[in-house]
Amino acid sequence: MRRMQRGSYAAFLLAVLLASFPHQSMAKTNAIELRWDELSGVAVGKDIDLRLIDGARVQGELLVVRPDALSIDVNKTSNKGTYPKGQRDIPRASVSTFEMRRLKTVRWRLVGTTAGVVAGIFTGAGVGVGLCRHDCGAGAVWGGLGAGVAVAILGNRLGHEGDMQRTVVKIIP
Repeated sequence: MRRMQRGSYAAFLLAVLLASFPHQSMAKTNAIELRWDELSGVAVGKDIDLRLIDGARVQGELLVVRPDALSIDVNKTSNKGTYPKGQRDIPRASVSTFEMRRLKTVRWRLVGTTAGVVAGIFTGAGVGVGLCRHDCGAGAVWGGLGAGVAVAILGNRLGHEGDMQRTVVKIIP
């Protein structure tokens, strides 16, 4: 009976922790429409996420807007053959929309990291004690430590998503 109560209590605390964090849908997303010649004043120097017409996805910093292409320092790509990492030119015809991202505040990262660490301590202790009932060896210690660190990282990542501001840019032909 006591095990059931402890398990229910831990599940309730985890549900409250996850529900209290901002979801990606809560992060602010704006949408703007710009002509090609207006892009350089708005997007140069920003981190962007391009979804190209051929289905490829390219992420990186926008360096230069040229009349015929976007010059991007690619740091993540879904098509390494066509768009490898490094400075690349993306043809104008391949781009119709993209997303700019920036960290707007630090508030949710602080809240998420703090709550994640506190919840991680309790989760790690609970996992360690639970595993210790079977065997109080290194497995209980490592299991508790791993669970605690995982919850702390989850809190930080959820806070990071809450601080992210996204702007979807649609290019007017």
